[in-house]
Amino acid sequence: MTQLAFSRSLTNAIKIVAAICIAFFHHSYYVWADNLHFFSVDYDISSKLASWGIAIFFFFSGYGLMESELRKPLVTFSSFVKARILKIYIPMVLVTLLWLPLYLPTVAETPTNMKELIIYAGQALAILLWKGGDVAIWFIRSLLQLYLVFFFFAKFLRGNQRVKAWMFMLIGTATIYLLKCGTNSFQAISIPLFGIGVFASCFKNKNGRGFNITLLPLAVCGIVAALFHRNAYISEMLLQNYGFVAFIILICTNIKIKLPHIPVLGDFSFDIYLVHKKVLTVAFDYLGCGISLGLFSAITLLISGTFYLLRTKTLLLVTHK
Repeated sequence: MTQLAFSRSLTNAIKIVAAICIAFFHHSYYVWADNLHFFSVDYDISSKLASWGIAIFFFFSGYGLMESELRKPLVTFSSFVKARILKIYIPMVLVTLLWLPLYLPTVAETPTNMKELIIYAGQALAILLWKGGDVAIWFIRSLLQLYLVFFFFAKFLRGNQRVKAWMFMLIGTATIYLLKCGTNSFQAISIPLFGIGVFASCFKNKNGRGFNITLLPLAVCGIVAALFHRNAYISEMLLQNYGFVAFIILICTNIKIKLPHIPVLGDFSFDIYLVHKKVLTVAFDYLGCGISLGLFSAITLLISGTFYLLRTKTLLLVTHK
């Protein structure tokens, strides 16, 4: 019997490609919106690739979290926070802290009295601890919410792991999805894929003749969510995202893909995601000069690599106390 199997090398490769697609999309958006003559990826193509990239990130985030839980269950909330949540929250705060001196003066006037200073400090704290000063940070905030809901379903509900996976997928991720729909329907469309990823981890051996059982709830969730949205473009993009994840599941159920293992690659995709939008904001919004795709790629890789070293050392200091 075949089984769904995502090796670490395969997930790392897929995530780094997803991060690059998202970065290229944001570059193409600036070029398209400002009607510039810089070379970039076609906007229509890059927007689809970026949406698929977010879908992949959500799916593999849920899958990876459940795999970690199956290997090493974390009983207490403090241990879960230390081992799981801080790994994504601290990098978000750290990159925002480095970004704040440049970003804050553009969104808040310089305080001239004590009242304005208190408001200014409050804005800075809100940006630092949650908002992030970057529209791309919505994905990290959504992950943090999903992680917290996951802990509730994993630790406080009765039943085996597979029952909890069903409940988390149908109730937990659906709740976050509906809440997100209230603010941004486009961003919400791939959130349920986190729950699908959790489900896929628990049911990776449940299949027959190369058809993994994960494809069934994936199809149902995709169709129901598409019908929920009244915007035809959002529904179309949603079905494309779910279809792309279904394609990956189908391929990995039937074909064993072997790739060289590069440990840093998967983590590095996270740094590219955190850094790339800030590079673009500086070049296009603050400096107003724009930046070519090649130079943007080189600068993003350089800053992402530097930030990777910084945030890994910071995480070691915080999580090993």
